[in-house]
Amino acid sequence: MDRRKRLAFTLAGVGFGAVAVAAAQGTKPKAKPAGFHLVRTHPIADAQIPSGLAVDGAAGRIYVARSVDVLVMDTATGKEAATIPCPESRQGIALAPELKLGFASHSATGSLTGFDLASGSAIFDAKTGETPTQPSFDSSLKRVATVDQKGCDVTVIDATNGNVVGSVPLGAPPGEAAGDGKGRLYVADPQKNEVIAVDLKKLEIAKRWSIAPLRLGHGIAVDPSTRRLFLGTDDEQLAVTSVESWKTVTTVVLRREVHACVFDPGTQTILATTGDRSLSVVHEDSADKYTVVEHAVTEDDVKLLALDGKTHEVALVAWKLGPKEQRGEIYVQPIVEGSLKILIYGK
Repeated sequence: MDRRKRLAFTLAGVGFGAVAVAAAQGTKPKAKPAGFHLVRTHPIADAQIPSGLAVDGAAGRIYVARSVDVLVMDTATGKEAATIPCPESRQGIALAPELKLGFASHSATGSLTGFDLASGSAIFDAKTGETPTQPSFDSSLKRVATVDQKGCDVTVIDATNGNVVGSVPLGAPPGEAAGDGKGRLYVADPQKNEVIAVDLKKLEIAKRWSIAPLRLGHGIAVDPSTRRLFLGTDDEQLAVTSVESWKTVTTVVLRREVHACVFDPGTQTILATTGDRSLSVVHEDSADKYTVVEHAVTEDDVKLLALDGKTHEVALVAWKLGPKEQRGEIYVQPIVEGSLKILIYGK
């Protein structure tokens, strides 16, 4: 064997030996975790819990509604891309990427701002009912609706120009709401333990129905294709309701009460944050059959969540609360400094 061949065999032996030693010492690359797991963490330098969250998957942006602005973050890096000034109040946020617009509702001023997603500049300001909460964009009608808590109504606005189309009285302070993108907005009525279907084109209530004996809690989402509504209840269950028969067709038992939920049409999955600091993953096997896939453990208290429709990841707002402090005649529990963050969970 000539010198070059002997050298080649020697180097090969060294290489195989290095692999064997690395394997024995446990330095092999770690296997990717199965199921949903934490893939990124983005700290937020703030001392107040955000009131709204939305993700533009196509643009790679996260929108965080705070008390004085909307923070725009890069989804991949968490770097601040922009801040959109807002009136000092509790904000809600909705996006319409097809129109290149976003919408921020302002509870203190009773208004909705439409802003350009690229520049962050305001396009219009529309008057809503009193104390608007989370806005909802309807792509079929190109309308955006706000659920007005103190006004006890829904305000419907032309998303292209900010003109107020009209309002729909609800008769009671509304809770959370979810739109199907096909002209219907489903609004929870906690006082009457009912769900209200609002027709955003006719500007009227299409139907209202009770979910008794279950009790409405937090979290509402909808699957437009199967016409199923998902409702968090106070008894650690997710109620699945048909918006055709107006009946609860089944329930999904979870480990704790639901804080928020979202439906991913791309994977036919419901994702719900629950009171035991976990992200429950439920698969929609068919319109009336659902399977709990897993309960992914989250780090801290989590309530807000938003879906990235492109990557099928979900963004959560997490924080830690410190000990209670007395301020005047009331006790408050402030956020631990530096604990506020966005958690990105995915597969």
